[in-house]
Amino acid sequence: MEPSDPAKIADESVLHIENGTLYGFVEGYHHDGSAIVIPEDVTEIAPRAFEGIAISKVTLPLGLETIGKRAFYAAGIREINLDTVVELRENALSRNKLSGTVNLPKVKVMEPYALADNEIEVVNLGTDLTVLGDFALADNKIKAVNTLNNITEFGTGALQNNKLFGEIQLPRAEKIGASAFAGNTIAAVTINDDLKEMGKNVFARNGRYVVVTTKSLLLESEESPMGFGHVLAGQYLEKVTIHFMGYSKSKEDNGKLAPDETTGKTISSNIVINSDFTKQGGVIYYGVERTYIPQSIPGYQPYEEVIRYTPVKQPNDGGNYQLNVQYRLAVDQPTIRVNSSVNFQFVDFFYIGCKFVL
Repeated sequence: MEPSDPAKIADESVLHIENGTLYGFVEGYHHDGSAIVIPEDVTEIAPRAFEGIAISKVTLPLGLETIGKRAFYAAGIREINLDTVVELRENALSRNKLSGTVNLPKVKVMEPYALADNEIEVVNLGTDLTVLGDFALADNKIKAVNTLNNITEFGTGALQNNKLFGEIQLPRAEKIGASAFAGNTIAAVTINDDLKEMGKNVFARNGRYVVVTTKSLLLESEESPMGFGHVLAGQYLEKVTIHFMGYSKSKEDNGKLAPDETTGKTISSNIVINSDFTKQGGVIYYGVERTYIPQSIPGYQPYEEVIRYTPVKQPNDGGNYQLNVQYRLAVDQPTIRVNSSVNFQFVDFFYIGCKFVL
């Protein structure tokens, strides 16, 4: 059968339809890659119906509710209206060329890889979707999902490798699978306090540490082996302020150089070390030992060449830990001077047959 006019593709003579289910093109029909229009009496598209068949655009009927497993897998589709679709089965529309905004106002089921590997930028969800399947929206160009407020379960890699950025809200999330938001540029996220399960590397590869706010006792900060990870609000410091304190001689120490609490003074301007969320290992945590090598200050020397300290959270510290570094007056090193007027005598030294002359 020869390709038909796109406007007439809805003709049941080229489509295999039984009891409201579309199974694909009739045997022997070779589609030319143009747009197709699905007839109004179709409510479901069967698994693999158009898998791997080039189609530029699909117009679905208002009564269509289900797109089966791999129904349009790798079909090269650039445009499809999904306004009435309720169920997107596994790989239903993965590996296509969908772009721009995709509206899914009635979707209740989105199985693994349903819309993966496209070029989608914005996804508008309705209120009925509560479970986002494994890799369901992975490998797109998604900058925004409106909205994630009703999702209770995010599958493994559900939104990985996209372009989500800034701060996101997950107010009803109870389960978040491994790498669910990996490979984005998210800065901060607020998660449901009743979170029950969270996998590894959820926020890995976001170009920084993601700051997580939640009261869930389940979560801990994570350094991901894949790069960066997340830190819990309240477990890290914003900064450490270092004070350089000098001391004079102490009468109680018989004139030796020692700390003197009554005469200590600041001998150099304070410096501040900030938590750096864009640097691997750059976050300063409460309760985790750190090291600091004191800077050189003319006329003084530090009491310790390497300072080890563990920031302890204090009431109302504002995330700013105060570290005092003590210095004492520098001690002059003895200097050896040579008097050039001294006359040296020649002395013979013999060592293994060699003669040294001074």
